[in-house]
Amino acid sequence: MSLPSRSAEAIISSLADTFEGLPAELRKAARYVTANPDEVAFRSMRAVAKHAGVSPATMIRLARALDLGNFGELRRAFQARLQARPASVLARARKAGATQPESRRANAIRRVIDEELAGIHACIEDLRDSDVEKAARLFAGARRVYVLGLRGIYPAAFQFHYAATMFTDKTILVDGGGGTHLDALRTAGSKDVALVFTCRPYPGEVLRALRFLRRRRAKIVAVTDGVLSPAARAATLTFNVPPAGAALLSAAVANVLVSRVLGAAFLAVHGPGAAAMLRRTDDQFSAFAVYDRDDASGAGG
Repeated sequence: MSLPSRSAEAIISSLADTFEGLPAELRKAARYVTANPDEVAFRSMRAVAKHAGVSPATMIRLARALDLGNFGELRRAFQARLQARPASVLARARKAGATQPESRRANAIRRVIDEELAGIHACIEDLRDSDVEKAARLFAGARRVYVLGLRGIYPAAFQFHYAATMFTDKTILVDGGGGTHLDALRTAGSKDVALVFTCRPYPGEVLRALRFLRRRRAKIVAVTDGVLSPAARAATLTFNVPPAGAALLSAAVANVLVSRVLGAAFLAVHGPGAAAMLRRTDDQFSAFAVYDRDDASGAGG
């Protein structure tokens, strides 16, 4: 196999830079390519086009828009990316179980589990210590940290906010009854940071919030489904959670995983005041008997 003229990373970066200027069909193809790099590496051009919902000619035009000779050169770049990665536990497990007969219901359950595991595996591969530390220092240095995640991504936003309230009072969960949730952003400004969880299909409220935050010059940390996401294009820093196969939403467990990692990193850099706040939190939990405690073991439930 001849070496590709450009790396997969360079191709994805180029697509992110030029995405808004591409025709609609090329944007559709670009979304599929960036969200499904492993599929691009091994499927034929016709198969990739079919799964992307475009014509094979569109895939050729996309390759040319990237200054590549043909689709084969695009595929070789993604094959080289895969060869540089160690074989995943998930791939070995899938291969081992491929010959076992399963009922339709069992297959559906296994598919959901596989998709969540794939999302976790992809997140672990993409997470860089330097980015996690940068995000934590942005949170620690902010006046306020707004946390936004709507609909299916809400658990990840709530997890970060809930954990952070144990050691700081600067986080604000963008949430509220009666359609007032975005009112929480009213006082956002250049000294603030917004942690935004979102994936396709992007809620209109999230897109409006992103535009508002940019106008207010707040820094944005995005946890989203690829470089073509509107959140990624608006962000100071982005963490990628790939789409979960054929699911409508990005991998739910992987989003919560990233949320927990960022929360732990935030605590680690928060400073000496965190310990005192944690003690006050524990006192409050005890005073209100928030958790039923096992007197014999001393462990919280």
